[in-house]
Amino acid sequence: MSHSPGRRPGRRLARTGAGAAAALYAANCALGTAVGLRLVDTSRVHWVHHALYGVVVAGAAGAVALGAAAGSRTAPLLVPALVPLAVLPRVRAPSRGHVLLAASAAPAYLLALRAAASERAADRTPTAPRRR
Repeated sequence: MSHSPGRRPGRRLARTGAGAAAALYAANCALGTAVGLRLVDTSRVHWVHHALYGVVVAGAAGAVALGAAAGSRTAPLLVPALVPLAVLPRVRAPSRGHVLLAASAAPAYLLALRAAASERAADRTPTAPRRR
């Protein structure tokens, strides 16, 4: 499979992975916030937030792996998000610490999304032909 000069195979998939991971994280934060504010009652389906959390962790880890394999800058930027995600189950859910710990992953997601956008722009910019 050939590709244009300047384009790196796999980076598009890495960008998509970073975007999907960020969307999953945002969805879980929104659900957690809605439950915390009592806008949504998940007492009968408490497992939904936990299941979505598992998908968030898997999504972040998958995005890091895809990014690393493609040489994307999204990978090292997402790694710090894995730390609070790993500690989160050990912090009581309706506590301020749980909210702050969950929110501490947000900057990593934002930086990865910014890097993905920058890579996308760079991949779309035509490469100047080499002079001989």
